[in-house]
This record gives sequence, structure tokens and C-alpha cells, in this order.
Amino acid sequence: MTTFSVPVYQYPGGTKTQVGTTLATYWTDPVSGTQYTVPVGYDPQNTINKFNLSYNTSLAAGIAVGGISGPLGLLVYLAADLNPLISYAPAAPLDLQRSFNGVSYGGFAPDFTPIANFDYGVAAATAGLNFTMAEGAGGIANGLNSLANKKIDTTGAYWNNPKNPPDIQTGVNYYNSQSQAHSTIQINQNEQNDLNSITLTTYG
Repeated sequence: MTTFSVPVYQYPGGTKTQVGTTLATYWTDPVSGTQYTVPVGYDPQNTINKFNLSYNTSLAAGIAVGGISGPLGLLVYLAADLNPLISYAPAAPLDLQRSFNGVSYGGFAPDFTPIANFDYGVAAATAGLNFTMAEGAGGIANGLNSLANKKIDTTGAYWNNPKNPPDIQTGVNYYNSQSQAHSTIQINQNEQNDLNSITLTTYG
């Protein structure tokens, strides 16, 4: 694995100032073939595992308080959808542009912006959001962030920086490919179980 340093910046008084570096490596999305610069140790499967647990916990909690068709159950269930939006807000725990695995870079690492959008797309899809919902939520967050920083580009759909949605879409596609692969494996296993059952019935 090749590792290298990427710059970390702060913006005192609106002036871009490098304050350090952080280690990075390359990771290639097997679906699109896109090569991303990522924090060392990054694995999108960890994101899927994290949000699968969050989604399933919220779904179970929603059912437990009267079913997701009821107002209280629905509110609890929706927490699964809101979780990725909150977790990926600027400077939030899963904002890969500013920290990784709970360790802050001490500033902003723009080299990680593409993978941050990709990872957000993976998380959103895992939690049950489609691309349009993820894009809209990301754009609203970008628009709100621009209120404090007029240099932020909000010319894309839903006030997104137009560079961001393609990587969000790639993340959604990655999750969908993993989900379909799991479903195919499960179907094949079920077919094998059926064949075993037939064999046992025939020769038992």
C-alpha cells in the first residue's frame, strides 16, 4: 500500500493557511473504477456495517412502539434516515474532510472531499435514502454552511457544490452493488438448500 501526505488547512480571517498534513492512500471503487484519495485505513464496508446497525435498530424500535405506521413509531424509524445527515455535517464525527476514526486532522483536508461525498452516499443508501434524497439533504447542508462562508459554491442542484453529487451517486451505486451481491449469494444459498432438501427426500 502506497501512503503519502496531503495538506491540512485552516482559514483564519478567511485566509487559506496550511497548518499540517495527514496520511493518505488510494482506494479504487470496484463499481465505477474511480480512484479516490482516502485516509489510511478507510474501508466503505465499515460504513455499511455502521449504518446497517443504526437502520435496523431504529426500525426495530419503531415497530416496538406501535409499528411504523403510527406517529411515534414513524418518528423513531425516521431517526435511521436522519442519522447519516447529522453524522456527515461539516465537522461532525464522520466528516472525512476533517477527521477519521475519531481523530481530527486539526483542519480541513480538501483532498478528501471526493471520498467524503462518496462515503456519505454509501451511508445514506444503507440507511434507506435514495440518491435524490441524499443529494437534497447534502445540498441543504451546503447551503446553510454557505451562510457563514460566501466562497462556498451553491450553484448545483439543491444548493450543492456541483462537484459533490457525482461522488454521492457513486457511493449510492457502490452500496446498491454490494446489496445486490449479498442478495444473489443468499438466493444461491437458498437454491442449494432446496436441492439438498430434494436429495434428502429422494434418497432418505
